[in-house]
Amino acid sequence: STILDYAGGARTVVTATNSELYLEGFTITGGMGTTASASTYGGGAMSFATTSTSVSTLTLQSCEVTGNLASYGAGVASYSYGDVVLLETDVHDNTASVAGGGLYIQKGDISCTDGGVFDNTASGAEGGGAWFGYTQGHVYSTNCDWTGNSPDDLAGTGTFFETVPDATYGAGATFTCGGNPGCGP
Repeated sequence: STILDYAGGARTVVTATNSELYLEGFTITGGMGTTASASTYGGGAMSFATTSTSVSTLTLQSCEVTGNLASYGAGVASYSYGDVVLLETDVHDNTASVAGGGLYIQKGDISCTDGGVFDNTASGAEGGGAWFGYTQGHVYSTNCDWTGNSPDDLAGTGTFFETVPDATYGAGATFTCGGNPGCGP
């Protein structure tokens, strides 16, 4: 695979802003996130939509997202309505200083098929694997590995939902597991 390595530079390696971006066969590493409100988001990759009516979708197929740092979403971040699609992609060994070592999804949708979000860390004690917030987004996971993330929130997945008023993971939020290792209760 082709390696996209920002070598510890203070920015996100790949960003889709109000656009659709498709990458296949890349290793994304060495990112440190994009600064917004004194924090960094999306060390490896980020999908960002400026309004709820904007379209921003980041699709990673047969990729590896590893060795990235950020405050939120060290591996991949969806900031403000951006969607993320992971196909045969592994997001692993990323470290967030606050939340979402592997993924940080704010208002957008995430789909993971035939890959995994594993062995990621969030030092801030929320969502070593993933942090999902604001209940508008949906999580779809088919044949994905959600194990080995730290902290190990939500029944072994390493996922954390910001708003969880009941066992359905929040009004409007869904977590569809389909028998994935380490996925959901």
